Amino acid sequence: MNLRRMRRLIVGQFALSAFAILTARAQAVPPEIAPILERERWLNDKCRDGSGDDPATADYCAIRDRADEQLRAKGWCWGRPDQAEYQKKWAPCVVAPPIPSPEQQQIDEARALTLEEWASYARLVTTIEIGFKCGVVEQSLANLAVQRISIMMDEQKANNGLINDRTLDVGAAIGTAIDDGRRIADLQADPQICAKFFASPADRARVRQTVDFLIQ
Repeated sequence: MNLRRMRRLIVGQFALSAFAILTARAQAVPPEIAPILERERWLNDKCRDGSGDDPATADYCAIRDRADEQLRAKGWCWGRPDQAEYQKKWAPCVVAPPIPSPEQQQIDEARALTLEEWASYARLVTTIEIGFKCGVVEQSLANLAVQRISIMMDEQKANNGLINDRTLDVGAAIGTAIDDGRRIADLQADPQICAKFFASPADRARVRQTVDFLIQ
């Protein structure tokens, strides 16, 4: 590369530096990417529009290729594989999530089913805790009922083939449900909470019958 072509490249790149900062702000391009991106665009225009007979064109293309490598090294990609060339532009690479294996899909489905079933148990634990806090259910009976629900949740986990799955913690789920019941039944926060949950003798009888059924 002769001195004239080198000077032309340096001047062009220097002129881009300030413009790159403005572009970064306008397009939300990271500051460390903007100068490389603008240099690549400028060089790409020179490479594509230049004459094949002009040695400077080859120089522009070679430097453009190095800018492309820099962008890729920083996690930027030239479009997506499914895009036509005219649609492509430089953008942060999007890594597609790995496709789970059939075995992993089966596990994920079993987890989702288990969590859905556990949600019903958790609501029941919360109701029993409210019943205890409101004096509808004796503490010893409430504890026995919650223990029975815990066993049922473990059984459900095992039935779904997840007995050794540590991501499904029965104790944590039970604890959260009990805490929810305690917060709801906080009489200092709302003196009428018990009346709202157990407005009639039938409501109180229903929770007692549920507890009796669970501890049989």
